[in-house]
Order: sequence, then structure tokens, then C-alpha cells
Amino acid sequence: MLASLESATQAQRRFVADASHELRAPLTTIQGNLAFLQRHLDELPAEERRTMLADAHGETLRLAELVEELLLLARADASVDTSFVAQAEETVAEESTSHEPPVELDRVVLQLVRQLRRRLGVEGSKLKLEIGHIEPVRVRGDEESLRRITLILLDNAIKYTPISDEEGANRVSVSLERANGQAVLRVCDTGIGIDPVDLPHIFERFYRADRARSRQGTGLGLSIAQTLVEQLGGHITAESTPGEGSTFSVWLPLA
Repeated sequence: MLASLESATQAQRRFVADASHELRAPLTTIQGNLAFLQRHLDELPAEERRTMLADAHGETLRLAELVEELLLLARADASVDTSFVAQAEETVAEESTSHEPPVELDRVVLQLVRQLRRRLGVEGSKLKLEIGHIEPVRVRGDEESLRRITLILLDNAIKYTPISDEEGANRVSVSLERANGQAVLRVCDTGIGIDPVDLPHIFERFYRADRARSRQGTGLGLSIAQTLVEQLGGHITAESTPGEGSTFSVWLPLA
């Protein structure tokens, strides 16, 4: 038990250090831009002032997203007794979902796909968001967590699927079925893929593979998805081939 507590404490310290580092970057940009504007406001051309203010505003949005995700992870961590994580993980997951009414996961998935298709249409994107085989599936858990898990996976797939003129490219698909007494949600893409060296680490907090660094993000999305899935008594896996795409699968208990 002492070893488990020490391990949890070390993990918490690493998390605090990583969070501090991630929070410092946008704050530095905001502080620097505003301080410069304060000193040189009358000297700068209007276009440069607008650019610096836009940069600062962009960093505030990034900061708000990061804080929201950190709070979500903190709430998730607080729901587990860190002294008995290894022994109580399955029990906690069952207890956290036993009093929740069943959720129609197919309805949640289809609703999100419709919303994201509208967003892609407004943006003029050529990416195709396809609906694969969708079975009527009811699972245990809360709808907001299921919605967030699905949205994280779909958003990631869209973000890392570059638009090209190749046949069969520009596709993200989602499917939902029953298998081995569980619900299985799969999100597949034809994106940049994940290097085998990075694949074991993608669910770690703040981890960002080299291929992903050119895209905006906090490095917390997949960690949040995994945390929520495990709280619902399920598990999440990833398969990927660099240059061809990735498939994320979420396994959840049926209601």
C-alpha cells in the first residue's frame, strides 16, 4: 500500500509540474504582448496592434481550454481513492455507473456526427465524415461523459486527417456494434497515423508525438478519454499505421 501511495504521489507531482509548464506558455505570450502594447501603444501601426491583440486573445482561448481540461482530470482523479487504485479500480467503475440510467449510445454518436458534419460544411472542408455500421446500443454511464469521449475521438480524427487529392483519402468513419457482450465504438481515419514509438504513450497526459506538434492541442484529449472510459468500466485501444491512418476502439459494458 505504501508503494502505491508513493507512486501516486510521484505521478501527482509530475502532473503538477507538467501542468505548470503548459500554463506558463500562453501566460508568457499574453503578458509579453500586453506589456509591449502598454509601453509602445502610440508608436505601433494599427495593423501590428491588432495582430498582437489577436495573438493574446488566441492564447486566452488556449488557456481556457487547458484549464477546463485540467479541472476535468482533477475531478476524475478526486473520484478515486489513490491509496487503493489497483485494488478498487473495477469496483469504483461499477459503483459510478450503477445508479445511472442506460444511455442510447447510438443516439449520442449520430447526434455528434450531424453536428460535426454541419461544422465541416460551414468551414468548407472536403473531409468526409462517414457513418459505418451503427447498432442500437444502450450502455451504463452518464451521457455527458459518453458524449465527450466520442467528441474527443472524432475531433482528433478530423484534426489529424489532412486533405489530399488521393483516392480514398480525406475520410473519417465511426461505427458502433455489440461484441463479446460489450458495446464497441470505433473511430477510423485516413490521417497521418502514429509512429510505433509513440503509440504506447499517446494516452499519457501532455504527451504529443512529433507528428502532432504542428496541430493545435493540449496533449490532454486522449488522456481525458481514457480516464472517462475507465470510470465507465471500459477500456480504449489504438491501432495505427504511419501515413495510412488510425483506429481507436472504445469497449464499454452494455446496460
